[in-house]
Amino acid sequence: MSLLQTQFSPIHPADSDYSSVLNNMGTNTSGFLLEHLSLVSVTGSDTEKFLQNQFSNDISRMSDTEAQLNAYCNPKGRVLAMPYLMKRQDGGYWMIVPNDLTDGFIKRLRIYVMRAKVTINPEEEHVVFGLLGERSELAGLSTYKFTGHIHRSIAIGKSKQLYGAMNTLDSMLSHDYWRLCDILSGLPQVYSQTVEQYIPQHINMDLVSGINFSKGCYPGQEIIARLRYLGKSKYRLCIANVVSEDRVEPGQTLFEKSHVDQKAGLVIDAVKTGKRKYLLSAMLKFSAGKYPATCLDSGSGPELCLEDLPYEVPVE
Repeated sequence: MSLLQTQFSPIHPADSDYSSVLNNMGTNTSGFLLEHLSLVSVTGSDTEKFLQNQFSNDISRMSDTEAQLNAYCNPKGRVLAMPYLMKRQDGGYWMIVPNDLTDGFIKRLRIYVMRAKVTINPEEEHVVFGLLGERSELAGLSTYKFTGHIHRSIAIGKSKQLYGAMNTLDSMLSHDYWRLCDILSGLPQVYSQTVEQYIPQHINMDLVSGINFSKGCYPGQEIIARLRYLGKSKYRLCIANVVSEDRVEPGQTLFEKSHVDQKAGLVIDAVKTGKRKYLLSAMLKFSAGKYPATCLDSGSGPELCLEDLPYEVPVE
């Protein structure tokens, strides 16, 4: 995928007041560099049927103007990747996934193509960047509304077109700002450190329109449906702040406070927001509507300070 160039030096959450930046999205036109994401192209006459049989959401009900969140799972219901799908004008689809998963994600999907008329490749001709706020259609670009309570869009086009559009903006935000918006919106993500660590409900995908329970079969569907109808999720996604001398990263283990060996969950994603300060999303134990007091790396490590999610987590 081509690298985008811009006249702006991107703004990072650790070097700015992120609340002020995001609260001004109605008056300030800003974009996001999405260097952490890869664009994948899926084309062919059997594409919709193929994707419908692989992912957790209902591909047949996709909007032409929105990016659809999906889980791609193994047969045990564990999430391998979380692609966002977007319809192309030629009848195909684009997908965005984290860079560190792209090669394995494409390789695994290709195994199941078999005789279907489907071609899956890294996108070479088009590039992707993000837009902050409610945006109208940009000339020459395909734009898709992104999910979450922070208004964002995905823009896809050829490098020259995107370069022109980007340089009409007031500012450019780093990819960490995009991840920060995901965290603030209670949206999960999967990286190489957390592949096969979650069942979709453990990271609230049922609460952010990432699963359709009425569609047909896909890998892991039986496990995911059984948890919905016959059980309850022992884990849920939460948002938290933490102060840490060391870098906080996806996949770090969380422990119940004062309990050396009592694991409580995992870090899903984390973004540095100041000196030694991090905002993170985590999969944590969830019982009777409560999360346990939790620390990083050990029961005596830095303690998490929980923040409110922008949606309600049901007590099962």
